[in-house]
Amino acid sequence: MSNYLFVYGTLKTSFDNNEAKRLRREATLIGEATIKGSLYNLGPYPAFLKDSKDLVHGELFEVHHEETFQWLDRYEEVPVLYLRREVKATINDEKIKCQVYEYAGHVYAYDKIEGGNFQLPLPA
Repeated sequence: MSNYLFVYGTLKTSFDNNEAKRLRREATLIGEATIKGSLYNLGPYPAFLKDSKDLVHGELFEVHHEETFQWLDRYEEVPVLYLRREVKATINDEKIKCQVYEYAGHVYAYDKIEGGNFQLPLPA
């Protein structure tokens, strides 16, 4: 699998939690990127589904060690809440294979995040 990771939620550089800080220490930010799919508002974090051709906005990181993916899997509660999948991200008109955490549950009770960009607080 690819050593690139696409993040779209609380792991983005605009967040200041311990896991986002750790990711920034253990991986190199490549830049802003998009993937195809949808985001849903689960409250304090979003759910990604590869269920549409809409765009999800996030950031692409190059992960340097497999151990980083191991603690990320625990953080994302793989396989209970999320599954790690390989997708193609677009950055600067280039497509790059990367990994992303896709929500493993149902989203029918949650609102779609229009525009595909998660940030807190969410717009009303």
